[in-house]
Parts: sequence; structure tokens; C-alpha cells
Amino acid sequence: MSKPLDLENGLPALNQAINKYFQKKETGKGLSSTDVTSDMVSKWDAASKKADDLEATGGEPNVIETVKVNGKALTPSEKAINITVPTDNKSLTNGAGYQANVIETVKVNGKALTPSEKAINITVPTDNKSLTNGAGYQTAAQVNSAITSKGYQTASQVETAITSVSK
Repeated sequence: MSKPLDLENGLPALNQAINKYFQKKETGKGLSSTDVTSDMVSKWDAASKKADDLEATGGEPNVIETVKVNGKALTPSEKAINITVPTDNKSLTNGAGYQANVIETVKVNGKALTPSEKAINITVPTDNKSLTNGAGYQTAAQVNSAITSKGYQTASQVETAITSVSK
């Protein structure tokens, strides 16, 4: 059987709930009293009129109706749109036909070199002996031979001749 409400059995809790959920009467105000000023009412009416005028001229609320990615509409799920953004090149479609940044051939003087262990070794000459003489340059021995074959004397021969005359 239920216990009656008295000062010890629930009346304090009931009184606390009433004070929490109901507005106390204020002096000078009745049930029809408002705190809205006439200035606030006129601003409200002006804003309402502007909204009505916008709707009358074809205006509508600012609501996104469709979200598209590359022309394809996405379907909202739980009031959300999930747009997948690629995070690496493998996820992209190669519509432009781009090639991967890979060297396909390395040539030296028109001759293709074969890579070994992902490397190309290009030997660069470090002295004239290693070069092919395509321009026809003469070596020191070839120059001396050309001079002496014409009958010209070398510097040491001239020096010896001068020294022997002056004695």
C-alpha cells in the first residue's frame, strides 16, 4: 500500500520539483503579459515581411539539395556526405596518360648503357690519352718528328751550335 504524502514522505521533493519546472508569479505580470517591446515586434514584423517578399519572388531557403563529385551525385547517409579523396597516385585514374617518372634508357654518345643494380656507370675520361683524337691534334712526339723531318734543328741543337762557335 502507498504511503500518503506528508512533510516527511515526499512533500519536500514535490515542492522542489514544482519550483524547478514552473515559473513563479511576478508582481505586475499576468498570464498575457510579455517582455517583448514594440520596437522588437516591429523588427520581427519587418524581417518576416522580407522573408515573405523573397519567397514571393522565387526565393527559397538556403538549403543544399545535391552534392556532386566530378558530376556524380552523392547520396547522404545519416545527414552526412562522405567524399573520398585519393591519398596516393594508385587511387587516381590516369585520364591524361601520364607516365611514371622512370628513366627508360641512358645513352652515352648514342650507345645505350645497361643498368646494373638500379645504377648506370658512365666512365668519364680524365686525361687526353683516354680520348679519341677526332680533331686530329698532334702529340709532342709527332710535332718533333714533323719539325726534324723538314730539316729544322731542335732547341738543344741550336744551343750546342752557338756554344761551339763562341769557344
